[in-house]
Amino acid sequence: MRRRPHTKSGYISLPQENFKNMVNVSKNEKDLATLVHAHVNYLGHRNILPQSYVDMMLLKALELGHPDTMLETLRLHSELIYHPSAVVLQRYFEHYKAGPYEGLKAFFKTLRGNFLLVKPAGFYPAVIEQASSNKDKKTAKFAYIDILDYE
Repeated sequence: MRRRPHTKSGYISLPQENFKNMVNVSKNEKDLATLVHAHVNYLGHRNILPQSYVDMMLLKALELGHPDTMLETLRLHSELIYHPSAVVLQRYFEHYKAGPYEGLKAFFKTLRGNFLLVKPAGFYPAVIEQASSNKDKKTAKFAYIDILDYE
């Protein structure tokens, strides 16, 4: 078995294009789980991926109909040295807004408290409205708290 090039500290140099190729050939939920693990592996070996490649991974999950597989990536975005683009967040919001309330609630819980993320247009009103119609006072309350301006 051929050893991969690595630094003196033992970190392996992983080609970024390999990750992009993995995203392109992903076809199912299992592949998406592998992508999440690969992303973390890249970071663990001090290989920072371009933001656009991680955006591609999230959009691929949406395209394949498994956006829930990426909610942890969105929730932990700062720890993963990733800032999702406004386009990605908008597409996820549109997906969850069109589906059952539980999906929108999970998406809100993922983004709640991430004040540096630019939330999609109409995000909070949609969450508050759907939470109220579903008699989910707790989520509605958290949405109101999340939009308070403390300045």
